[in-house]
Amino acid sequence: PAPARPSPRAGFSPAGAPPPPPRGAALAAVPLADTLKRAVDGCVAETIPRAGLWRAQTPQGARAQLFRRAHAVAAAARAAGTGPLKEDGAIGTDDVGLIERLGHAVEIVPGEESNLKITTAADRAWAEAWLAREGAGRAG
Repeated sequence: PAPARPSPRAGFSPAGAPPPPPRGAALAAVPLADTLKRAVDGCVAETIPRAGLWRAQTPQGARAQLFRRAHAVAAAARAAGTGPLKEDGAIGTDDVGLIERLGHAVEIVPGEESNLKITTAADRAWAEAWLAREGAGRAG
C-alpha cells in the first residue's frame, strides 16, 4: 500500500531519520491549530483547550526491541479480548500509541504542515492540487 504521508521532509524519512532518542521512541508532530469541540446529541458540549495538543504525523520511530514488544502486547490483548480498546475496536491508532500503552515516553520531533496525510479520495485530490501548485511555483 502507498504511504499515508508520502511527503515528509528530507532527513526525516524512515531511511534518513536519526536513530530514536534515548527515550526509545519519537514521532513527527505539529501543534494543533484547529479548535476542537466535543459534541453530545449533535450539540456542542465542550470546547477542548488546544494548549499542549499536537497532531501526530509519520514517520514514527522506535528502538526495534520496544517496537516489537509493543506490538506483541497489543496482539496478545486483541487475541484475549482484554486491554484498553479504542472505540473503533482496535488497540492503538499508530505505532507510538502502542508504545505509550507500555508506559514509555515518546518524544515529539517538530513536523511540517507539508507532511500531507492521504487517507481519503478528498485528501488525494487536495494533495494532488497542492503538489501541482508547489511544482508550478518551483518551475516559475
